[in-house]
Amino acid sequence: MKQFVRTKNVRLRLFCVMVFFCLCMMCLLNVCAAEAVPQCWNIEVTADDALQAAKQICLLYCGTGYWEKASIQTVGTVLLSEERNEDQITLCLYTARRVYDTSTGTPEMLAGSRRPVRMVLANSDHGYRLLAYQQPEDGMENYRSKMDIFGEELGKRIVENEEDLGNQAEQDALREAENYIAGKKGVWLEFLQPGENPNAAKLVTQSLPGWYPAYEGVAISYKYGKMYTLSIEGDTSYSGILTFRSFDSDGNELTEVQLQVKDERICVLEGEMPDLYE
Repeated sequence: MKQFVRTKNVRLRLFCVMVFFCLCMMCLLNVCAAEAVPQCWNIEVTADDALQAAKQICLLYCGTGYWEKASIQTVGTVLLSEERNEDQITLCLYTARRVYDTSTGTPEMLAGSRRPVRMVLANSDHGYRLLAYQQPEDGMENYRSKMDIFGEELGKRIVENEEDLGNQAEQDALREAENYIAGKKGVWLEFLQPGENPNAAKLVTQSLPGWYPAYEGVAISYKYGKMYTLSIEGDTSYSGILTFRSFDSDGNELTEVQLQVKDERICVLEGEMPDLYE
């Protein structure tokens, strides 16, 4: 009888430990999901509609990288689902990022990527404010994270139709590039050009971490939770006065440097060059 009681107590303790472990894991997952987009950034975009706002936001999250001949970067989208609840809009999209050289008058693709994205927007005085942004993990976790983000039904539909959805999104990205060339309205990012010094771009990009944007504006490191900005004075090219800043997910400034390329070298006007391997 005593052996039976001891066995029962052991099983009860093991059960309690397992329940506690599961609750801890659930809390951890909820915390990680909540931290996907640091709220302090307060990202707001001016747009005619939610889909246009979504394209701008996607460009923020995939806007890093440098290509020598790049003119613009666009994002094409396919709307998978849309839910509206009071002032909030939840969009599930399949997106394609494309980097183009437009110097010949036709878009020539240099680089690109595809991914499904889920985001939550809120109406604001100036357009739309980002409340949440999610994209699947890479590698072995890709399938599972798609199911977690989009739900089993939509997640499986994405997996089964990935090639077709990607092709549709790429066509939309191409249309944006064609609008740019034709001088029509659209959503894109313009890469800085060398300017007076043809080696200016290479000198700057070799001296800064790859997360900093190659265009005037904002870029976001989704994985590492940092925000990067580039502002320009005077000549709006790599030959101008460039101010690079980075911020952590709490909005604290991490680095700031103002520089200009002169006589085939980097001249730091203010601050310190950030660690190349930041």
